[in-house]
Amino acid sequence: MTFYAFGKLYFLKKDYDKALDFFNKSLVIAQKLSRKNDEKNIYKFVSEVYEKLGDISKKSEYLEKYIKIKDSIDDAEREALVIPVKKIIDREKRNERKDRIQLYILITIIVMSALAVIFGLRQRYIRKQKEKEAIITETLQETDKLKSKLNNSLDELTKLASTNDPFFLMKFKEVYPEFYETLVTRYPHLSPNDIRFSCFLRLNLSTKTIATYKNISIRTIESRKYRLRKKLGLPSDVDLNKWMMEL
Repeated sequence: MTFYAFGKLYFLKKDYDKALDFFNKSLVIAQKLSRKNDEKNIYKFVSEVYEKLGDISKKSEYLEKYIKIKDSIDDAEREALVIPVKKIIDREKRNERKDRIQLYILITIIVMSALAVIFGLRQRYIRKQKEKEAIITETLQETDKLKSKLNNSLDELTKLASTNDPFFLMKFKEVYPEFYETLVTRYPHLSPNDIRFSCFLRLNLSTKTIATYKNISIRTIESRKYRLRKKLGLPSDVDLNKWMMEL
């Protein structure tokens, strides 16, 4: 009945090839189940399909089958006069109605299940998107906080450096602990002044700025850079400030 229903649907939609395919599938099952009345109806529809397709030979073939099985059914019904005609019709209608209801129930279950799956996937997608947005927002906030904190720390370090404050080195260790540990570990022969001077370079302070902070000449700063380069074992073509930034 399902194949038969789809055959009629595609017949009405004028998709005759698909209609013929479904009618043939329905016919095979009807023959196996000896549903003569269904077989008869299918022959009639198949005949009409071939008529629409312009195949007169096939149309006549199935029309003859329709007439033959119809006559056979009529003969059988006449032979079974003891069975009221109304009872037979009602039974067939009940069978058709039952099959139709079962089909509707099946389609409804499939549609509802599909909608439930789609709804669940959509809710999951929305939840994931909200989680991602929350993570991004939190990350941006943390980044802003770190930037703000770093900027404040840099401002404080620059101020301490400009005044030659004795707490400069202590504060520097808090802001750049990895740089400080790497420097003193790899180059233990550096003096406290060398380390302090290296910290100035790590802050990317220019020669002129350092000279101003230390209240000495630029030439003196250049000499200190030269001596520090030798202690670090760096060739003359290496930019000392850039080397300090990448340490």
